Amino acid sequence: MADLLIDRSKLNNVQSSDPLDFHPSEILRQIAKYGHELDNNRKAELKELGFDFSSQLVRTQRPQNLDKYVDGGIFRFHYTLTGEDAVSSKDEDDENYSGIPNGVPDYVDLMINTFYSIGIIDFDSLEFFRPPSDSWYTNLEDGGSDHYDVYIFKLEAGYYGYVQAEEYAQGNSPLDAGNNEFSPAKETRAMSSFMAMRNNYNDFDGIENENIMVTSAHEFFHAVQYGYNGWESGWLLESTAVWMEEKHYDDVNDCYQYFKEFFEEPEKGLNHDVARGYASYIYWSYLTDNIVDEGLIKRIFERSMEFDSYDGMSGYDQDYSISVIKQALKDYRQDFQRVTNHFFTANALLTSDKAAGIYQYAEADSFPLKTPTFSKEISEVTNSGTDIKAQSVEMTGARYYKVDTSDTTLKYIKIGAWKSGAEDVSLDLHAILDLDNIISYEVISASERTLEVSSTKSVIFFVSAFGPDSGSVSYDLRVSRVDADSDTSSSFDLLVPSTDTKIIISNDNLADELVLGWENPINFTGTYYFLLTDSLDLIYSLFYDQCTFNNKGNSCSIPYHYIEAYMHSEGLERVSGTWDIIAQDESKTIYSNNGPFKLTIDGSSVNIGSGMELYPTKFRLYPNSPNPFNPSTRISYDLKEQVEVTLIVYDLLGNKIKTLVNQSQDTGNNIAIWDGTDDFGRTVSAGVYLYRITAGEFVQTQKMLFLK
Repeated sequence: MADLLIDRSKLNNVQSSDPLDFHPSEILRQIAKYGHELDNNRKAELKELGFDFSSQLVRTQRPQNLDKYVDGGIFRFHYTLTGEDAVSSKDEDDENYSGIPNGVPDYVDLMINTFYSIGIIDFDSLEFFRPPSDSWYTNLEDGGSDHYDVYIFKLEAGYYGYVQAEEYAQGNSPLDAGNNEFSPAKETRAMSSFMAMRNNYNDFDGIENENIMVTSAHEFFHAVQYGYNGWESGWLLESTAVWMEEKHYDDVNDCYQYFKEFFEEPEKGLNHDVARGYASYIYWSYLTDNIVDEGLIKRIFERSMEFDSYDGMSGYDQDYSISVIKQALKDYRQDFQRVTNHFFTANALLTSDKAAGIYQYAEADSFPLKTPTFSKEISEVTNSGTDIKAQSVEMTGARYYKVDTSDTTLKYIKIGAWKSGAEDVSLDLHAILDLDNIISYEVISASERTLEVSSTKSVIFFVSAFGPDSGSVSYDLRVSRVDADSDTSSSFDLLVPSTDTKIIISNDNLADELVLGWENPINFTGTYYFLLTDSLDLIYSLFYDQCTFNNKGNSCSIPYHYIEAYMHSEGLERVSGTWDIIAQDESKTIYSNNGPFKLTIDGSSVNIGSGMELYPTKFRLYPNSPNPFNPSTRISYDLKEQVEVTLIVYDLLGNKIKTLVNQSQDTGNNIAIWDGTDDFGRTVSAGVYLYRITAGEFVQTQKMLFLK
């Protein structure tokens, strides 16, 4: 990457607005981390460009000819009114736009206001910690204060702005080097930095103040990220920084420039490379709009600190980004594979229709693309079938296909998938018939499923892959016609947990859930029943109480703390046996293809009686389960002490729908059930609702989706 920077500096007659084929902050990040590994010739060329190799991190010098500065909140803005780095001296207003000159150029006032707004969201709303300061060193120009330094000067051609990591935080301290002094946590790879902004954007496309806003939001978030883990993967840094642009300036939509990169090659993984990282911002937009709250982004960087992404022995970083995301989602009681497949489903639809529930984007109508690229569009379905050979998809990627089903004589189609080896890879296939009929299953090695398509004009399906954090898997597909008189409800598969699963419940994972999932047999309208054997059958009543089935239900979630409390009350430390599902309607009983599955639950390591007593140590509101739901859902919450509790359901306009709890409750875990009715017993319309708990000073809100 250093070559890109060096070669660019050698070009003549480069215009300031000429586009770059690299991002300056990413180049500087790579040079900072790996600059010492370059050969002597490259080092010499970088030194000529002003790079300093005297510290652990290789850095470019700060500007040395900016003779003025002004402080605004935690920021210090450096600028000059003379020479090629000068900002416009125009001073007709102050930072409050009162129309009174204040001795500070209006351009700098614009910067001050922009960064002030950014700080409110980053620090007050999203509760990130400030980047480390450079107050411990004074040998660099205008550094050495608690302020975060922003330098406004003439940047290289094509640069909107950048952030330069300089030193490990508190680098002069043998005990605290790498630790951000503004965070209560103990970081080991936090980095101090400074930021550079242009002295004008006259030659760039777009409106100048919008260029300043978007660049500031994106680049300053890199400084925030470095305060947690400067060695985190580049794609994750860039994707969350673009997400932050949208968080701050949703109306600007500068991020739309990355859509083509993502949706034209959807088979590439989220973490394919840094360039795709910019486009992967859409993943965070989807999750924070539909699945979890915006605190997920902060949680990711808190979890990032726990992974040793810098290998001091080899001098190279290890990419744990997917593992970090999995853990952060687990903190929200969400499964990475499940919610990522939801994301891929939403990308197949790209709709703002609220009927799509968790599969919609509010801004979809303004997106520059309306569909992902289809690897194959099948215009006619025959009995002999259409073979699609030698397909491949990367881990955390999805490949899309479309089938024309407008033929009125076509009632059923069969989709078959066969993967090549890759036993450690889960290959998933999801078929989208319409907003109310989304069918999913895992391809174990070879699998075929029949879909009823008589009421559809087209079917979109995608194949996604999960397993190792990188790599790809190959597979073959076949799409064929099925005769109308075929029996299409004869079988189904158990999905999760896989056979021979052993679950160990401990004090550390009591908030997790046992999730059991299986396929819906096509055209099935009956009832599901559990079959448990051996000692697992001893907790049958727990399964029965916690799992309420309806015609469309094909999963069940049971919190670990329910299981442990029940086993403890029954004097059980460990249960083992098999589980299976049978589907029964008026005319037949349907058995699973691959059951029964072996399952062991071990609660012996839970430390009963040592002060925990299975009682919560903090207030917590859990995601409702199931979600989406119909006809009812469970809302679980922990109380660490006796307190007055209210739990109220609201619509998205803030109107109260139903009070579920309004009373004093004791320490422990509690459950409320909402059946989709209001305080007057009337069934509400389908859509997204909020539920808010107030327990003393603890207040938290989450989303849920009611289906019809």
